[in-house]
Formats: sequence, C-alpha cells, structure tokens
Amino acid sequence: MSYPVHPSVKRAFFQVVLAAAVILRCQGTYAQGRSGISYEIVVKGRVLEETTGDPIKGAMVMVRRDGHSQDLIVTRSTGEYELVLERGSQYDITYTANGHVAKRVAVSTKGAPPQLDVPALTMTVDINLFPPIKNFSAALFEQPLGKAAYHAKARDIVWDEAYGKEMRNSIRLFMARYDTQLEKQEAVAGR
Repeated sequence: MSYPVHPSVKRAFFQVVLAAAVILRCQGTYAQGRSGISYEIVVKGRVLEETTGDPIKGAMVMVRRDGHSQDLIVTRSTGEYELVLERGSQYDITYTANGHVAKRVAVSTKGAPPQLDVPALTMTVDINLFPPIKNFSAALFEQPLGKAAYHAKARDIVWDEAYGKEMRNSIRLFMARYDTQLEKQEAVAGR
C-alpha cells in the first residue's frame, strides 16, 4: 500500500540529495588537485666548489623573469639560497661566484594553477662551480644545464629529461677535457 508524500517532504529530500551531490563533487575536485590552497613555487639549494665540494659563501644567484632582471641573492656561509617563483613566468636562474664559471637553469611556471592541494612545489637545485682555465672555452655553460616546466598532469615542476640527458653527456665530455687541460697547465707550472 502506498501513501501520498507531502510536497514539503519531497522538497526536503531533494535538497538533501542535492547537498550530498555538491559535497561529493567538491571533495572529488579537491582530491584531483583542481582546487585547494594557495601555494608557493620554491627553488632552493646550495652553490658548491666543484673540486672540493665546499660551500661557496657569497656566490650570486641572479634571477631573470620573462627576460628582465628580478632578483639577486647572495649565498650564506653554507652556500645555501632560496627563492620563490611566481606562476605564469619564464625564469632564467644564473649561479656565479668570483673566479668561477657561471652556470644556469631555466624554469617555466606557465600553466601553474592558482591553487593546488599542497602548500609548496619545491625544487632543490645544487650547483657546482669551477674556475675557468686560460684559453679553454666554457661556452657550453652559456646554455641552461637543465630546463624545467610546470606539467598539469604531474601537478608539479618537471625537468626535461631528454634535454638533461643531452646536457649531462656534453658536460661529462667537457669536464674530461677540462681535467686533462688543468693537469697539463699544472705540469707546465711545475706543481
């Protein structure tokens, strides 16, 4: 036997079902990282001496954003630095110290959403610097050592692996020639 349902009961039932659907939708969206909290994109690390591994106090980390100088950070006694990048930009970060060859990385934050489900995307970039050798070109390091960009699928800043592999191979060959040239110059100098 069926009883007639009062319209106010139907309306209350519908409102409960609608509220439950909205809650489930919001939870699903949050879990997928499409909404959440404001976050920072942080690049931090250390600048070290190539041969000794010692930190370089007073190394400079120069930040260019979309082709314009933005910031200059000087490393602490531990060689550490930290910087925060803004979303929607292309960054060129150059590491240098007096008497050392400069190195750089490129980071794109374009496409990074205004909110994620994490408080920060953090990249650790440790850089080893070495002194130049007279009459030995270090032009290879005018290119970025690595390139990274925001990828929506990973919801993170991701290094370009193919580019990185190519650069690591070039750097390995360069450093072998560098070491050989350094040994020759030290032998000539009588060290």
